[in-house]
Amino acid sequence: MMKNLLKQNKSYRLLFRDEDGDHILECKLSEYGWSLHREIIYYDFIVLKSDSDKYRQGGRMILGLNFNEQDNSFYFFPYYNEIDSKYCIMTMDRKTYKSYIKLLK
Repeated sequence: MMKNLLKQNKSYRLLFRDEDGDHILECKLSEYGWSLHREIIYYDFIVLKSDSDKYRQGGRMILGLNFNEQDNSFYFFPYYNEIDSKYCIMTMDRKTYKSYIKLLK
């Protein structure tokens, strides 16, 4: 296994700085993304808490291994839950966002 990886199934606080301002998110590293050569190539995070409508709770994001303290372009999959209807509707759309991301202590 590669060295200096974030631990899976652990929560992390992340700062996102983009054109809409600063956003603090609490995210759980749910899984690693693997290459065909069995090397870890990305992180898959789930948003647990968010102060932003853009990065909604329940959404998922794919971040490269070297995302910390850099400008990043990444995929975000928002989670929508329509509570007003008789049946909950869940949809996933892939969005591409750009943001400076910093891992907070």
